[in-house]
Amino acid sequence: MPTAIPSSYHFSGLTSTNGAASGERYLIFFITGNPGLIAYYETFLSHLHALLSTLPAAQSGNASFDVCGRSLKGFETTEGKNELHGWADVSASQPGTHPPFGLQAQIEEIEGSVRKLVQEEIRSGREAPKVILMGHSVGSYILLEVLRRHRERMAAWKSNCDKIPDEGLRIVAGICLFPTVTHIGKSTSGRRLTVCCLNFFYCPDWDMHTQHGIRRD
Repeated sequence: MPTAIPSSYHFSGLTSTNGAASGERYLIFFITGNPGLIAYYETFLSHLHALLSTLPAAQSGNASFDVCGRSLKGFETTEGKNELHGWADVSASQPGTHPPFGLQAQIEEIEGSVRKLVQEEIRSGREAPKVILMGHSVGSYILLEVLRRHRERMAAWKSNCDKIPDEGLRIVAGICLFPTVTHIGKSTSGRRLTVCCLNFFYCPDWDMHTQHGIRRD
């Protein structure tokens, strides 16, 4: 029988090579681009984890690095859908709970996945890891939206109480790989689209929106 394509990866780095307890812990969560399959990035993620494991801090036990990621919602293989994501059991009559899923659903799902991983660490009696998000292509846009929402929640909580929200979720960095959100209007396709659209209608802010690659209504 053919081997099932994995819907998620988690390369763990909890201890040093001498078995000592690790110090500062980092969780690197990878967000895929199209076609949304995490298996496409297996070689990259495993190599990244191997490189991080050779760092002096990791070798001495002063730091550890977990590298993980998952397929986008609706792009999972049949095996493990219910276990990993749960959407297959939800009634199709409920909007946003059955494929195909929109961009907002993907953002919310990734956000929830990161929070779940951190909460599992806390429930296991370990200190919450510092989270580093990494996104490829459209995954970079999802990353930026997750960061924006996280910062807004942090700002709201700080104005009301001293506790850190999201049960210890700490996103300390974001890495965008070949993002779709930068200079779209300057690309070959972007310039062609701009010319075509301007032939049909005029929008004073069109150039600004296409240059930045994001249009907010």
